[in-house]
Amino acid sequence: MDILSLLDALRSDYLSRFEVAYQQQSGIYEQVTTEIAFEISKGPYKRLYVIDLLGKDGEALSAVEVATDEDSYLGGLSLQYKALSVEFDCVSWEAMRFSFRPVPERLTGFEAWFDKWIDLEAIRRIDGQVFSNVIHFAWLESGLLDVDFGSAPTDAVIELLDLFQTSGVKSVLVSSGKEWEDTRNCSSSGALPDR
Repeated sequence: MDILSLLDALRSDYLSRFEVAYQQQSGIYEQVTTEIAFEISKGPYKRLYVIDLLGKDGEALSAVEVATDEDSYLGGLSLQYKALSVEFDCVSWEAMRFSFRPVPERLTGFEAWFDKWIDLEAIRRIDGQVFSNVIHFAWLESGLLDVDFGSAPTDAVIELLDLFQTSGVKSVLVSSGKEWEDTRNCSSSGALPDR
């Protein structure tokens, strides 16, 4: 399996669950809007968070988040992307955690990448379509980046991997920000491969 095939599989799994959730919520609420960005007081990068679905009944609003099951990907796959070694542990499209080696001083170009894929100007949104092709949040701290890729295309991940390389990263562990059950055959150490 190559990296694009893996990313396509993870994204397809998430989007199919998203579409099912949208159909279910459309039967519950008067109106359902997808992928709405909110500014929150603290937490994610630029304090921006995109909720999956917003259900509305009269004046009442309810946020609905879509999540994949634990079986989205079992981990244990090491791949190469250009000069970057990428190891996948337990992961799903909406909860990817990137750990870097070496830890770059800064991720060159990250702000521009984020602005493009959070897409507050709705450049990629097509009227009448369920998906907006945007990420839902990013959380950046030293040596670690969490991203919910939402409905963004696989290009968002590939551009991020390119950004890591430009910043001097040699290897990346891709795991999940989710807590998986201990019964899974995935490492939980978060250790990066020595390269």
